Amino acid sequence: MLDHRGRLSFEDFIYLIHKSDIFVVNFLLDFHCKSADMVVSHKLFDTIAVPNVVPWNIMISRYRHNSVFENSWEMFFRMHLVGIDPSEFSYGSVLSACVALQDHFDPIVISPLRYIVILEIGVELQ
Repeated sequence: MLDHRGRLSFEDFIYLIHKSDIFVVNFLLDFHCKSADMVVSHKLFDTIAVPNVVPWNIMISRYRHNSVFENSWEMFFRMHLVGIDPSEFSYGSVLSACVALQDHFDPIVISPLRYIVILEIGVELQ
């Protein structure tokens, strides 16, 4: 199943998802995200029938870690749209991505809008 780099094909992922539990799937998802293989990771994520907050957080934080900040934001927003309550880790990851986006784009336009949306979604200030 593993190739010479220790990676699984996408077809093998699908097989494992149907034969494994969510802990194995989360491990594989995180493994491929850490390998910066975000295309395969996203495909794997999309095969999870009902992802809880853990795979969402993996995707949000790993997109941020791999400097794909816009996708980090999109995953966070998508998580909210499907009704998953973000954790403190979710908020920290997406806010970090917003700050990084500020370095790449016009901070006056992008970052404040994202911060406002994040605050509107319901982060509690402590």
